[in-house]
Amino acid sequence: MIGSGSIQALAGAAMHEVERVAWTPDQRDLLRRIEAHPFERADHALDFTSRLARDRGWSLAFARGAVAEYRRFCFLAMVFDTPVTPSEEVDEVWHQHLTYSRDYWEVWCGPVLGRRLHHDPTEGGASEQGRYRMQYAETLARYEAFFGPPDPCFWPATHRRFRSRPRYRIVDGDRVWTVRRPALPGWFARPAMVIGLAFAGLGALPQPAFALPLDPLDWTADPFLRLYGGLVAVAVLVALVLRSALSGGGGAVPARDLDVVELAFLAGGSGRATDAVILGLIDHGAASFSTGSGHVTVEDRGIPLPPSLERYRGLAEGTVPRSTLSRALRPHIEAVRAGLVARGLVPGRDILNRITFWTLVTVAPVVLFGLAKMAVGTARGKPVGYLFLLVAILIVLTTLILSMRPSHTRIGAGVLAGYRDRHARAARAPREREILFAFALGGAAILAGTPYEAYARFSQAANAGSSGGGGGGDGGGGGGCSGGGGGGGGCGGCGS
Repeated sequence: MIGSGSIQALAGAAMHEVERVAWTPDQRDLLRRIEAHPFERADHALDFTSRLARDRGWSLAFARGAVAEYRRFCFLAMVFDTPVTPSEEVDEVWHQHLTYSRDYWEVWCGPVLGRRLHHDPTEGGASEQGRYRMQYAETLARYEAFFGPPDPCFWPATHRRFRSRPRYRIVDGDRVWTVRRPALPGWFARPAMVIGLAFAGLGALPQPAFALPLDPLDWTADPFLRLYGGLVAVAVLVALVLRSALSGGGGAVPARDLDVVELAFLAGGSGRATDAVILGLIDHGAASFSTGSGHVTVEDRGIPLPPSLERYRGLAEGTVPRSTLSRALRPHIEAVRAGLVARGLVPGRDILNRITFWTLVTVAPVVLFGLAKMAVGTARGKPVGYLFLLVAILIVLTTLILSMRPSHTRIGAGVLAGYRDRHARAARAPREREILFAFALGGAAILAGTPYEAYARFSQAANAGSSGGGGGGDGGGGGGCSGGGGGGGGCGGCGS
């Protein structure tokens, strides 16, 4: 049974801000000593940083960045009495530094840090996993207080940091082949590339094609298929560009902050907004969720609720299936959508209808052109299988474009980008009181490893017919190390 006490519903953006600390002279002196410690030596053919880059397959620049983050991590371990937990990248630097035992124990933990910093493997298990997830989130909050928002390249989101499959592992090169995973281009983010390929297809027509009949319906199969393939690519690209251009929204970016339900709708639609309400009620003690039956018990009489949740009071009473509560919430979630439409953050029916109309106007001529050629080819006794396949592909892609309606306007996307930028740390690695905000902004994956992971899985199965990304990591590969002696640190990937 999931009850209250694990999350605090957050509506105000300021609640996610981490107050910057005022540095003391001792802290400045500590950081100066840490930053002065050499990890690169000109007199070494293979110094610490070069070895780190070589053994991990990193570029030298990335290895230097990881070393810089390791310095900051060790600073945090010294200025706080409670343990801190590194990212996997920082932990790799820590692991290697421990192999330089004289430098680590006699210099680093001596005159540099001033006390010993121990590194102990995790004990494993779900409880350890949960503890180190929260410890990691607190570490990033402390980092932000001293150094500003942590770089996501070296400090990833909590659910990625504690995924079940560790990112770094030792392999036997005589038994295992290691192949670099290709960095696939973002086709939809690079429309110029798609246009280039489309026109390259047209340019690939053989020179005799320029002497073909003026009517393409009289062309032979090879040049026509090349032409039609290019037209299909251009039609799909234009449909995507129009989809983006027409979902602009109107007015200026709203000044007031969104509440957690509005933010959830803007970022993830009605399903996420519904879950945000239910999780908010659970958090405030107005409801509880049974992981076995999937039922929600609502007991909100006399329970104080914030304004963002007060409007959902009394929609159900007693123990009901989650689906029943979701249906009761539907008119209220629709009102949230209408409010966001009025503010220009979510596309209204008129925008969606325009997108549908212009998508069909763009694609229909190409489909009809292909059907006409198929009719000509069939009448002349020519095979039309490849052309039929291209037409079918275009129809399927068009159907997908029309089914994936934009969830927000360009202004709405700007508002979301602003939230993600201003609250990057809280969205990636939320502390206990920030989980609901992070869920609203980032979805169910952020609930992995929290008391709400089971709810996330149940909700995703109900909404999408599968468990989806709510699972995240388990206790096997994440884990951590707690500090001993003079300082403490938790690591991920040490356990098994």
